[in-house]
Amino acid sequence: MLKEVTNKNTKEAWLKLFMLPKCVLLPSKRKGRHHKNSSIISLCKLWLKGEFQALWRHTANFSAANKSKSSKQFDVLNSAIALAKEGSLGKACKVLTSSGIAADNEHTFQLLLDKHPHGPAPVLPASEATENNIIPLDFDIQSVLRSFPKASACGPSGLRIQHLLDASEVPLPTAIGASLRELVNLLASGRAPVGVAKILVGGSLIALEKIKPDSPPDVRPIAVGEVLRRLTSKCLCRIIKAKTAEFFEGHQVGVACTGGSELIVPGLRDCIESHWNDGDFVVLKIDFQNAFNMVSRQGLLDECLLHFPELMPWASWCYGQHPKL
Repeated sequence: MLKEVTNKNTKEAWLKLFMLPKCVLLPSKRKGRHHKNSSIISLCKLWLKGEFQALWRHTANFSAANKSKSSKQFDVLNSAIALAKEGSLGKACKVLTSSGIAADNEHTFQLLLDKHPHGPAPVLPASEATENNIIPLDFDIQSVLRSFPKASACGPSGLRIQHLLDASEVPLPTAIGASLRELVNLLASGRAPVGVAKILVGGSLIALEKIKPDSPPDVRPIAVGEVLRRLTSKCLCRIIKAKTAEFFEGHQVGVACTGGSELIVPGLRDCIESHWNDGDFVVLKIDFQNAFNMVSRQGLLDECLLHFPELMPWASWCYGQHPKL
């Protein structure tokens, strides 16, 4: 499928790529590796026969049958157990201690709308796509795949990092690493169909309850994006890491700075202690409300073009239109 997308680069080819994990790589309703493998094999046979409509109907029925009507407490417990089985003990503990998912009602929907205001579309450069391969042939894309946290969540298509890692271990006529690098180059150069961006740059939006004393109930939106978008961005960040480290050096410790939090905490403490008796010395801590969703896309793209023009094809493709959430 990866090869078909890079060769054809049509909406139809991308649609099939999005369908593959959603319709074929379904989690098994019954336990046991044998049953899971046999289910996937039967779905793969339908895929090879081109029975895409039958697969889509099967997926719709599967999703409807798995919509649980259990209690919120039971859902939280199941989520924690699933994460623990995958080895993500830290995430499992966070699920158990969190306030949980907000109620599925009009009030929650309105809170999400308020936190994701629509802004004007940015003005893009006249020609943003490039035929150049940004990801070099000797780039180790496998190391980028392995850098994702264990049990990383999937986007709306259902494609997971683990799917790509598992596929890379299977002997194939063409190594998946080469096909994946071609696909990442296609995306990074801004040559993928614009209509695909609304899906690939979008994500599943989850509203977590945000409870503060003496404050009205609120939500904390968590967007889980598509794996291919996250992989492409990770590859590009690794390629320009030295450049970003030099550009941001001395201004922040969050980007391209190893052990940033370990640096700022003792540094700030020493600074406060050395100015403890200085009456004109103050420390100002600022927390921007809903910063990520309120930042100007136009300003981001303008700065990207000025300082990191090699990222502009990808940035323009991602931020040129409103994604689906």
